[in-house]
Amino acid sequence: MKHRVNDLFSQGKTQAEICRLTKIPRSTVSRWLNEKMLFSNSHRMRPKNKSVIEKIQNRYIPEPNSGCWIWLGNVKKNGYGSLTIGEKNYYAHRLAFEVFIGEVPEGLVLDHKCRLKCCCNPSHLEPVTQKENFRRGTRWKEKGKL
Repeated sequence: MKHRVNDLFSQGKTQAEICRLTKIPRSTVSRWLNEKMLFSNSHRMRPKNKSVIEKIQNRYIPEPNSGCWIWLGNVKKNGYGSLTIGEKNYYAHRLAFEVFIGEVPEGLVLDHKCRLKCCCNPSHLEPVTQKENFRRGTRWKEKGKL
């Protein structure tokens, strides 16, 4: 009987019309249609062909004053945004840099010039040595700009 309800619904019939035609209570028709909608929507929620660029762009919001791209997705305890692609986790800022700019050179790390860990704007990132990144990070703390 569910297939008959689904057929009528796909033909554009309302719930009231389906109940009248099939003599099935409205609560049952409503439950069956909700089950169908939940099932069909679950397949549409995470399209597998979505590009990495789209995944990044859907998870940040630009901050108009500073130009930072504030990460709205998962943020780790250390303050950096993270994104899972397939079964692998990536830092959002590093992935954004690699997608929009290019690979980070061997032996270098990315420094947030804006000092905001959850920013993933590639223009705010600069490849530097770990020593330089640490020096820059401690310098602004020492000057009382915390």
